[in-house]
Amino acid sequence: MRAILLNIMPSAIWMIAFFESVITILFLIRWHRKKQPIDLLAFLISVGLILDAVIIGLGSWLQPEVLKSITPVRFIAHGVLIPLLIPICGYAMNY
Repeated sequence: MRAILLNIMPSAIWMIAFFESVITILFLIRWHRKKQPIDLLAFLISVGLILDAVIIGLGSWLQPEVLKSITPVRFIAHGVLIPLLIPICGYAMNY
């Protein structure tokens, strides 16, 4: 799967990162206007998605040693940001 993404679709990965950046900026603007925690949590999740897409996108250009040093950052981001989905879902379901 990784080989397909890196060899066939690098431009698609960068487009995903771009659109995720636009959505992230919109979440940040909304949070500044309304100061609701749900918007801040959604912003943090979006930052994690951008980080993930950028690391995958860089995979086609960087040496394997560099990718091995960057990958722990990606896994730490997943470990920290994925649990934030729980309060987002709870807020959306009015718990």
